[in-house]
Amino acid sequence: MSPNRQRGRIVALRNGRAQAEFQAPECVACAEGRGCGGGIFSAWLNQRRPRSLWLQAESHWRVGDWIEIEMAEAEVARLSLVVYGLPLLGILAGIALGSLGGEALAAAGGVSGLLAGGWIGSRIAGHTGYLSTTGCPKRTE
Repeated sequence: MSPNRQRGRIVALRNGRAQAEFQAPECVACAEGRGCGGGIFSAWLNQRRPRSLWLQAESHWRVGDWIEIEMAEAEVARLSLVVYGLPLLGILAGIALGSLGGEALAAAGGVSGLLAGGWIGSRIAGHTGYLSTTGCPKRTE
């Protein structure tokens, strides 16, 4: 399965929307010890638990059905830029503003900028509308 495609199970249906749960993907590079380090932080922050996502439901979906979601390659790149770029910009802006008041304020500004950029980036990434469902769900009865 491609990194841009995830398989999940429908756990709830309400008002034309479906809630699906997805396991955190296993990164092959991280498993071999040559990844970016995100796997270490994921394990540390307990990010291996299933993730839940609400989607526009297809009329034939039922609770327990398996579906796949996919994100276009260009959107993965764009969201990566948002998730990594905004915290970096936050650090730089925080340091620049904080440096007007000395080293301690520059450090505090950098940390504050990192947190603010990370929060904004996670909100943008969490509200993307660029997922598409693919394939026919399989009945699990």
